[in-house]
Amino acid sequence: MKTFLTIVMLCLGVASNCEAGRPVSYQVVQKLKEVEPIYKQLQDSVVNAVASAKLNTAAQTDAFYRAVIANKETSLSNSVQMEDQFIFQLDNQAPSVDASCIGFLRTLVDNNMNVAGVGFTQCVKTVEKSLKAELDKIYELLLVDESDVFGLSLLDVFDGENMIADPAKIVAKLQAKEQDISRISLSFVSEINSAVDAFASRLNDMTGSYKSCLLMNDDAGRLASMQVVQRLKELEPKHAEIKYQIINFVATAKFNVVHKADDFYRRVFASKEGSLAASILLEDELLYQLDHQLASADRSCLGMLRTIVDNNMNVAGVGFTNCVNNVESELDRALERAHKTLQLDESEIFYQRLLDVFDGENIIAGPDAILAKLQSKADAIDGVYRRSQFRYRAEGRTSNGSTDRYDEHL
Repeated sequence: MKTFLTIVMLCLGVASNCEAGRPVSYQVVQKLKEVEPIYKQLQDSVVNAVASAKLNTAAQTDAFYRAVIANKETSLSNSVQMEDQFIFQLDNQAPSVDASCIGFLRTLVDNNMNVAGVGFTQCVKTVEKSLKAELDKIYELLLVDESDVFGLSLLDVFDGENMIADPAKIVAKLQAKEQDISRISLSFVSEINSAVDAFASRLNDMTGSYKSCLLMNDDAGRLASMQVVQRLKELEPKHAEIKYQIINFVATAKFNVVHKADDFYRRVFASKEGSLAASILLEDELLYQLDHQLASADRSCLGMLRTIVDNNMNVAGVGFTNCVNNVESELDRALERAHKTLQLDESEIFYQRLLDVFDGENIIAGPDAILAKLQSKADAIDGVYRRSQFRYRAEGRTSNGSTDRYDEHL
């Protein structure tokens, strides 16, 4: 009997290490496996909705800039044509016309063009200021705090519970968790999309106002000034592309975090399911041995062994909860770090202005100064892109490292 007791205790020790369980505990694992896809779908939906809204906003801003540049090109073309016609008339006056009068008219044309250049700049500054105000409003709305979704825990249902002694409580908590996830409102998605549509509508109105402003200055222009418009047309696609690339890069990184966490959860559940199967088999074998002892075996001793088995399994349940809590705590910290890393201040790209090159300049009198600013703008955009690529890739490696550390708990 002593030998059997020793064997039982050794087996119980193994059962403890295997996180011993009862068949009913399978319900916990199965429920976890049911809830986890719903949890992931919610995260995917939020990340996708926010990223799509940001991309749509960037596209609307891009279209607005293209319309502004096209209107400026048309306006300058009309001005150049009118200037050429007027100069042609001055150059082809009869010899009897007062030369000093012709010279005065040329000076008047030149001065008038310079004044028109000031008018062009004012039109651009007005529309740029309005665009900045609109971007302020839409960007504030797009700063959705996704931490509520990223920080939503699955394993906190084990807090204060025992998977072996009372799995029903954990199953009940998981059912409540499932309902909580289902109730999380995604109404903000329609709110964001409506706001982006309204943003696009207001940009369209601003384009009309800008066009009207330019029409007031169509009476003057310089052919050299067309180089400014051409440079704007070359720079604008790069200005738009950096927004698309960074928004997509950040969204991809967030999806990667979601998928890494999803994979981690699934492997935890699979590991736990296998461990429970082994524990159930071991428990059945132990109980079978106790049930098939000789009639001469001390019944009180067998009863004590059953109690020991039951108590030891309850202790194993506590140990399992502690293991889960430790893993969950580190997972929470890692997800919090990842979320903070990816909750980036994208204002650097949203507010990467394009028309501020006209501040203090005159496209008619001094297009070269604007061209120089546009070159600096192109270099600045390239710099932002290079820095962002280095930063986000480095942060992606850090995120992957955190995910690798999760595996150690398995």
